[in-house]
Amino acid sequence: MTNNKPRLRIEIPTTRRGIDNREAYRKFVEEGDKTSEASDEGTRTNQRNVTSLTEHWEIPNVEYGNGIYKVNLAKSLLDNGNAKTQADWIEYSKQAKQNGDFYVGDMALQYSMFRVLSLQNTQEAFEARDFIKRQMKEKWLVTTTRLKYNPKGKDEVVHDYEMPSELKVEVDLVGPDRFIETNDSNALEALLLDKDVDRVNNVFNFINGTNAYIWRVNGKPKKMDERVARFGAGSDWASLNCYRLPDGVDSSLGVFAVFEDGNARGQEKGAK
Repeated sequence: MTNNKPRLRIEIPTTRRGIDNREAYRKFVEEGDKTSEASDEGTRTNQRNVTSLTEHWEIPNVEYGNGIYKVNLAKSLLDNGNAKTQADWIEYSKQAKQNGDFYVGDMALQYSMFRVLSLQNTQEAFEARDFIKRQMKEKWLVTTTRLKYNPKGKDEVVHDYEMPSELKVEVDLVGPDRFIETNDSNALEALLLDKDVDRVNNVFNFINGTNAYIWRVNGKPKKMDERVARFGAGSDWASLNCYRLPDGVDSSLGVFAVFEDGNARGQEKGAK
């Protein structure tokens, strides 16, 4: 039987830092769903453990796009927890990257970091998890992912919006607000680079003890409608919030991704 399920169409620069990113992401999208629970178990047993340092946790083996990264997660929110618009955080992050400091990650990078934590049974991973959970419950945590809901055709998920590492993914994103289900797999692949609904729920059950709930624009707008992606949590849900207006202000986790292996996607290659 022919599979008529729509595929994501990814629009990215041909190369970045000499790497053919179009080919890397084509391969990632086509092969990403081949990752099984068995490979997750292999990662669980073979990966290096999370390390706790004075100002941050080092989280190794973070699969992000078609590369492997060490992601450093700051032990405090950026800028002392102050709230900013996404546009202000993007400017903040551009400068922070130049200075080798912590910055705001896109939705996919932050989720990928959460996923690694969920695979480790260590005190350090639990400490990082508890920090994220507390912040997600106390504040909305902004990302550098922008959503563009279009009146016709596909919607657009833009990771690292207006940054050198910007990545655009076209997908049907509009839909009902609900706990994620199989019909949301394409949206999850665009937002998180992970289309496995069960795996996504497992990650957020580790982080917050609940399944993931997606908030979004429910129907096609009359004109293009831009929104901001962020994370949040309550007692009964962990939110993939794709509904925040761009002029809203929120706090942010601080990350610093260090490329280790594979094909880099515009992230830092130095050690922090």
